[in-house]
Amino acid sequence: MEVWWTSLIGGFSLERSISSLGRELYGHVVDYVTQNAIVPAKPLRLSLIYDECRLAEKAAFSYFAIVPFPDFFLAYKKVVAQLEKSMVEA
Repeated sequence: MEVWWTSLIGGFSLERSISSLGRELYGHVVDYVTQNAIVPAKPLRLSLIYDECRLAEKAAFSYFAIVPFPDFFLAYKKVVAQLEKSMVEA
């Protein structure tokens, strides 16, 4: 099944729509790591999904978080807390 966001233009549209908030999120994570003297054990991975996550009970794991696209925009503080929690539970 082909969907619009897998096309070159669709992927570019999604990336562009989150670019400024993505940079802000990156800044929050860097500040959190710096302020708490955390030495990351591995890269932090963030997967943005189009809709709610129905395949997992929780959406944050050790250095990995699954974030529904709407939450990225509408529940930004929740996303930041979710990422911080995923780095503590390593």
